Amino acid sequence: MNGRWVHWDADVTPLHLAASQGHVEAARLLLAAGADSTIRDSQHDSDALGWASFFQKPDIVRLIVEQRGKA
Repeated sequence: MNGRWVHWDADVTPLHLAASQGHVEAARLLLAAGADSTIRDSQHDSDALGWASFFQKPDIVRLIVEQRGKA
């Protein structure tokens, strides 16, 4: 789940992609399964929270912030 592959010229995780597309349930499942929201992509040096912020996905931002608060 924390594996990376090239997408949009960057090595990213499934959580990056869920965050950028606003897939709240996918992000919730990934986080519940232990996805690391602090992994940074190779192109922009940004984590999933940064991607959610950039792509204006407030529900994902809230989800990641809440998850980090529990850690």
